[in-house]
Amino acid sequence: MISWFKRSDPTNHMFTCSSVQLFPTAVPGTVAEAICPGQTGWVKCQGSFWKAKLYNSSGEITLEPNQTIRAVGREGITLLVIAES
Repeated sequence: MISWFKRSDPTNHMFTCSSVQLFPTAVPGTVAEAICPGQTGWVKCQGSFWKAKLYNSSGEITLEPNQTIRAVGREGITLLVIAES
């Protein structure tokens, strides 16, 4: 039996993409599915739908559908977003 991925091996990063990468310029978009604190939702950004979560949220902010956001970075394939002010 071939073992492609061992969770106990900390040097195996093939399936882990949890590092945060901030964008040099925030990208505008809109909320497609509500984003609550500590949870993910969906946004439409540059013509595509992306899973997203709040970036450094302070308090109990919820982003509602059709609300304008800015994608400021990503964590793996999840966008990190803030409300446009």
